[in-house]
This record gives sequence, C-alpha cells and structure tokens, in this order.
Amino acid sequence: MKQLLTCLLALTMVLTLTFALAACGEEPDPTPTPDDGGTVTPPDDGGDQPEQPTRANYVITVVDQNGDAVVGAAVSICTVPTDGGEGTCSLPVATDANGVSTHANKKIDSYAAQVVIPDGYSHLDQYEDASGSIIIKVPFAEGATTITIELTKN
Repeated sequence: MKQLLTCLLALTMVLTLTFALAACGEEPDPTPTPDDGGTVTPPDDGGDQPEQPTRANYVITVVDQNGDAVVGAAVSICTVPTDGGEGTCSLPVATDANGVSTHANKKIDSYAAQVVIPDGYSHLDQYEDASGSIIIKVPFAEGATTITIELTKN
C-alpha cells in the first residue's frame, strides 16, 4: 500500500511539473471574459484616436479637356517607394462609361495612378515605358484615394 501511495505521489508530481513547464513562457490572454455570462466591454486603452483603416478603394477618373469621360483607358495604381525606385503596379482596370477606374480594397500606401494613353489622346507629361506604351503617372495627394487625370483629345 505504501508503495502504491509513493507511485501516485510521484505521478502527481511529474504531471504537475509537466503542466507547469508546458505553460512556461505563455502570456495570459488579456481579453476580459464575462463572469456572469453577460457582455464584456474591453478595457479602455487610453487612446482617443479612432482606428484607422488599413485598406481603401482608389478611384481614378480620366477625362478629356472638355470634361468628357475617356472610356476604356487602362489604369493601374503603382506604389511610390521612398527610395525613388520604380515601385510595383497593379493589373490595369479599364475606365468605364463615366471614365472611372476603381481599384478596390488596396492597402493604404503612397500611390501614383498610371494611365496608358489611348490612341487619339495625349498629355504634356507622357512618356514611353519599357514595353513601348505611352503612359502618364500622376501621384495621389497625401491621404487621397481619388484623382482625376485630364488628357487632351487630339
């Protein structure tokens, strides 16, 4: 009987030590839980600033000098790296009947709108890219998610 009690005590100690080591290094979950099954109100973090969105829809409108929509223009948005590099561009989205191209749910970042200039139009700041397309790249104002680009109808 004494040997059985000694074995149970040893087993209990081993299990206690195992669970203690398994929990070692884990931080307790700071999320409050209701004691009475009611609603939990998270603690105030002391900040008065509303949570900023991390994604937004970017809307580019392309018109001619008369304000008429330029339909079917291929529009991409491109990141603007702080080191002055090229950045990366999204796949183009063609402008609709209103001259609007929407790039939905993009990460908020510094962007430029890039438009492949359609035949019959031009822009003072246009240039030819590596693929031979005539493009214009216009940066969004800081914090802006909409931009209008005016092309000249030839």
